[in-house]
Amino acid sequence: MGGSIWKSPRSSVTWKFNVEKNGIYYISTRYIQSFTDGIFSSRKVLIDGKCPFAEFENVKFNYSDSWKQLTFGDGKKAYGIYLNAGEHTLTLEAVVGDLATYLYEVDSCLTELNDIYREIVKITGTSPDIYRDYGFEDLI
Repeated sequence: MGGSIWKSPRSSVTWKFNVEKNGIYYISTRYIQSFTDGIFSSRKVLIDGKCPFAEFENVKFNYSDSWKQLTFGDGKKAYGIYLNAGEHTLTLEAVVGDLATYLYEVDSCLTELNDIYREIVKITGTSPDIYRDYGFEDLI
């Protein structure tokens, strides 16, 4: 499971697991994230359909072309989750995470470029004359 399965936000996978006795548990996963070269992927972690910590809204899986182990935490300390005995679910959901700022900026630039393009097409039409100087600097 991986690769293009995660390419759209809100894609998710859920596992069922049993806890034998009440207590605090730490969750680790093995992963390989070689789909987006040089950048991280983000996942929301849900336990029984709920996100137990704000930090679990945006867990980063760094780029790696080999298998890694990640224990959910802040890098220094693992986050313990209290679970009652019985069946539970663990869901990982694809989220944009920290990339949202960059995606917003790219979207703004694309909108601006599209606006300029529409202004050019208003002047030239869809089949511009390659021998004509339209004087865009004066018109736009």
